[in-house]
Amino acid sequence: MNLRKTSKFIVLFVLICGLGACVKEHPRQAARKGCQDCHADMAAAFKQGNVHKPVADNACSACHLPHGIIGGIFLRQESPGLCFRCHQQLASAVGDVSVHQPVQKGQCGKCHASHNAPQEHLLQKTVNESCYECHARQNFERKNVHPPLQDGCTFCHNPHSAGQPKLLVQEADALCLSCHDAKAEALNKAHFGHVVGSTCVSCHNPHSSDGPGLLKADVHGPMASGKCTSCHAAGEGGALLPPAKPDALCVSCHQPVYDKAAGVHKPVMEGNCSKCHDAHASEDTYLLVTSPDRLCLECHTDEHGAKMRSRHEPYKKGTCLDCHAGHGKTTNKGLIAEPVALCGKCHEPGKYGQGAFGHAPAAKGECLTCHLPHTSQEKSLLVKRDGDVCIKCHKGVGEELGKFSLHMPFAAGECSRCHSPHQGTLKNRLTASTDNGELCLSCHKNSATEQKKEHGHSPFVEGKCQTCHVPHASDNSFVLRQPEGEICLSCHQNVAKLVKAGTFVHSPVAAMNCGVCHVAHGSGEAKLLMKKKPELCLTCHQDIQQYWQDGVAHAPALQDCGLCHAPHGGASQALLKMDAAKLCFSCHDNKAARFRNVHQGMEPKGTSCLSCHDPHGSPEKGLLYPVHHTPFKKGGCKACHGEGN
Repeated sequence: MNLRKTSKFIVLFVLICGLGACVKEHPRQAARKGCQDCHADMAAAFKQGNVHKPVADNACSACHLPHGIIGGIFLRQESPGLCFRCHQQLASAVGDVSVHQPVQKGQCGKCHASHNAPQEHLLQKTVNESCYECHARQNFERKNVHPPLQDGCTFCHNPHSAGQPKLLVQEADALCLSCHDAKAEALNKAHFGHVVGSTCVSCHNPHSSDGPGLLKADVHGPMASGKCTSCHAAGEGGALLPPAKPDALCVSCHQPVYDKAAGVHKPVMEGNCSKCHDAHASEDTYLLVTSPDRLCLECHTDEHGAKMRSRHEPYKKGTCLDCHAGHGKTTNKGLIAEPVALCGKCHEPGKYGQGAFGHAPAAKGECLTCHLPHTSQEKSLLVKRDGDVCIKCHKGVGEELGKFSLHMPFAAGECSRCHSPHQGTLKNRLTASTDNGELCLSCHKNSATEQKKEHGHSPFVEGKCQTCHVPHASDNSFVLRQPEGEICLSCHQNVAKLVKAGTFVHSPVAAMNCGVCHVAHGSGEAKLLMKKKPELCLTCHQDIQQYWQDGVAHAPALQDCGLCHAPHGGASQALLKMDAAKLCFSCHDNKAARFRNVHQGMEPKGTSCLSCHDPHGSPEKGLLYPVHHTPFKKGGCKACHGEGN
C-alpha cells in the first residue's frame, strides 16, 4: 500500500470513529450522566407551563457550560449574545426606526424567563402586566379604554423593534384606519360632518381617556365646539384643508400673549406657536405638545445633560411653569414673580435671614448669591462647594485654609455642619450651643465617653472646648490655640514656675511636649497620665528594669517612680525630689544597728549610697552593682576607707 492510500485510510478511520463507530469500544462514555440526572428537581420545575425549547429538549448545554469540579451557572455567553445565537432576527433589531429599550440594552430577562414561564413567549407576566412594569398603569386604565388594549399592547405595538415610531406595527394613521372606516357615517358625524383620516393621535389618546371618544385631556376650544372651519378651509367632500400659516391663526385670537413688548420667549418672539402647543388637543395643560419637563428641555439642555447632585424640586418634577412665564416677561428674566417673592412661595420667608442672627444674603432675598435655580453638582443647589461659597464673602476665614492644622469640616468645606446657612438662634448661627461641648460632641462621639472617665481635664469635662481649641484652623497640631506646652502652662502656672526656675527639667517638659505623658481630655489614671507608673516611665527609661525579672527590684521603683523623682523638674540631679544624701535616709535609718552591721560597722553618708547601690534594681540582694572592686567584694572596705566613711 502506497503512502497516499495509507493516508486516506487513516483519515477515513478517524472520521468513522468521530461519527460514533468506535463508541461500542467505550461503553463508559455512552453512559455519561446528563444534567437532569443530578438536578431532577430543577428539571421537573422547568418543564411546567411554556417551556424554552432547549429545556424541552433537555439540551442544557445549548446555553450552559459544564460545571466542572465547582458548581455554578456558567453561561456560554452573556445576554443578549446568548439569546441571539438562536434568535438571530433580533440581533438586527437595534437598527430599526424604534427599538424597545430593554432590547436596546440587551436586557432580555426584563420581560422573558430563561427556562419556562406561565405565559406564551416565555413572558413572566401577561403582555399588559409586563408593559406596566415600566409604563405607568394609570395612563392605560382611565375611564374610557381603547378596545385593542384589552387584547394586549402587542395588538398595535411590536415588543422588540419596528420600522415605525413608538414600536407601531404600521404607520399610525393606517393602523387606526385598519379598524375605523374613514367613510363610515358614525365617524363623520362624530367629526361634525368632516371627513378625517390623518393625524388621529393629535386629538385622541390611543390608550385611554377620561373624556368621550378617547379625546385628550385638554381640547382646543374651536375643535371641542365643532368649529373646525374657524382654522381650516373646507375642501371637496367635507375634507378639511390645512391652513397655509397655522401660527398666524393663533394670534388672531390670542393677541395679548404675542405682545412683543412683553414677550421674550424665543418661540413667542418668532411667532412659532406650534413649537410648544398642539392645535387640537393635548394630555398636558395649555395644549402643550408634551409635558413641560420634556418640552422645555428640548431647547434648554445644558443642565439636563449633566449628572447633578441636587435638583430644584420644580425642575425635577418638570413643573417649569411654577416659576417661569410660558410666553415670557421683560421683567425678572421671564419669571412669574420677583425672585424673592417667587422663592418665598415654597420657602417660608420667616425661616430665611430673620432674627438677630440672620445671614445677610438670605435677609436681602439674594438667594442666587449662593444657590443655582435649576440643578447643581453640589448639595442644596449651591453654586459651589459649601465652603467655597462661604469664603467668597468671609475672606478672612478663607485665609485660614493655609494653616497647618484644619478642623475636618472646615477642611472639607462643610461649613453647614456647624453653621446654619440662613438664620439661627445662636451667635455665628451655630447649629448647636458650645455650652457643655454640645456642638463639638455632636461629631466627636468618642469624646463624650472620655468625659465620663474617672479623671478628666476640667475644661474638657465642663465642655469648654474652645479654651484650648480654635474652631477653624491653627498653626498648631489638633487645632490648638497655642503650641501644646504653652497652652498647658498658661493654666498650670506652678509647673511653669518650676520649669523656669528649675536647674533640672524633665526632657518632655523642656520640649513643651506634655502629651508624651498626659492625655488631654480624660484618663483612668490620676493626673491625666496615659498609663500607670512605673509603666509610663518605662516607655522611655527601659534600662532601669533590666534586673527586675531576674534579680531584685528596689521597692519604690517598682511601686511608683514619683516616690523619688519629680515628674516635671527640680533643683536636684536626676529629677530627685530632694538631695540624694537625704532621700535615701528618708527610708533607711543609718543609725540602726542592722544598717551599721551590714556596712561593717561604718556609718556611710548619703552622698556615697549610689557609689555602691543601683537605685532601681540589681542582680543580687542589697541592690549592689554587678561589678565589684576586689577588696569590696571580699568585705575589706576598711582597707581603703579606714575607720571612717
